[in-house]
Amino acid sequence: MARLRAVPAPTPPVPRAHRRLRVLYLTCHLPFPPHSGGRLRDAELIRHLADRAEIHLCVVSKTYEQDLAHQAEAERYCASVAVLPAAPVAGGAADDTTPEKIRRHHCPEMRELLAAKLAAGDFDVIHVEGYYLMQHVPADASVPVFLGTQNVEYLLEEQRSTLCGAAAPVRAEVQDAARWAEESAWLRADACGAVSHDDLTHIRTHVRIPVTRWTPDGSDHLSPTDTGDLLPGLGNGPRVLYLANFGYQPSADAGRLLCEQIWPSVHSQVPDARLILAGANPPDWLREYAAHDSSITVTGPVESVTPLLLRADLFLAPLRIGGGVKVKILEALTAGCAVVTTPVGAQGLAPEVRAAMAVVADEHDAVEAATALLRSPERREELRAAARDVASRLPSWPQAARLLHDAWLAMLDRVRTAARESAYARVDERVG
Repeated sequence: MARLRAVPAPTPPVPRAHRRLRVLYLTCHLPFPPHSGGRLRDAELIRHLADRAEIHLCVVSKTYEQDLAHQAEAERYCASVAVLPAAPVAGGAADDTTPEKIRRHHCPEMRELLAAKLAAGDFDVIHVEGYYLMQHVPADASVPVFLGTQNVEYLLEEQRSTLCGAAAPVRAEVQDAARWAEESAWLRADACGAVSHDDLTHIRTHVRIPVTRWTPDGSDHLSPTDTGDLLPGLGNGPRVLYLANFGYQPSADAGRLLCEQIWPSVHSQVPDARLILAGANPPDWLREYAAHDSSITVTGPVESVTPLLLRADLFLAPLRIGGGVKVKILEALTAGCAVVTTPVGAQGLAPEVRAAMAVVADEHDAVEAATALLRSPERREELRAAARDVASRLPSWPQAARLLHDAWLAMLDRVRTAARESAYARVDERVG
């Protein structure tokens, strides 16, 4: 008699639009207020996902008191918010190759909190924004893990090593350990997302993950609101703007390069020009430049960057280290700025978007491009028009949120399919 093939028990259905996903969302900062590109990304995604997902935000904070003060802003969009202080682990031992990102975000309390939440709650997705936070996800977690990747971090470290050279050599074993740690995190996840197609291709090339999705940054396609000139005392000369979270080393590096090597040459040729350095965490050395050079203004964090962007004659971002897509570049394009940046600043953007900017090879070319544009209102207006045109075709934040939500659903579909296939395989093995 022919054997009948047993049918395994059905797997739970993947939640759809009629049921909001319950998501544990793990980040390295409270997204509110959005004073950096990374915070802005998380803030906008959470804001636009609030109607289709129940977000339980868990934060490993390096700025604990500051984040606690703004927790109520996050609670407007999240079902719950937990902010715990990072407990960094000191490095320095000769045989210690643990990546700095992992050591900086060490937090035993977060591991315990996530384990307790997973034991008590019926979650659909664990979303981890950054591989270095995977250390907090319980190894036995039964909830699918989606790993968001804003940068391939070990590629940034390789850029820093190349840039510093003999001045700050990085041991080969340290670089190898960083690569291993990040790729191991990708492999541990059930799905990965990347903000740029370049990073997505890199991940797909180096590891085999069933679900890898493009989860881009967005840009605000609404008409920017002008709340008036934030710097009325600067006069009528042309304004050059750079936005950054100066607490982030690649952004600070570009700010130092701008002040030390690019701006003195530009200002000598366009004496009435003014340089505005805006953003959170300006270091003392940056404020010292402004104190000794009246053509430089350091604003610190501002409530909205729109007024600065609308009055900028030039947006200058000489980035030498970076990955993914730069939110500051998207903001400048959306505001219709004439943009001068480097290949690193233009990373992850389509050729037609890069064509709407002046992309320069090095600081010497940055000086030439910036000076030429400050002297030519006609050429600046051509770049402004090109920026406005390409910005209208960039993903919006609502579109970016939908793409992330779709990526979560694709992961859940894949997990359900894999569970069904595994169940059939076990049945076949028993009756074969």
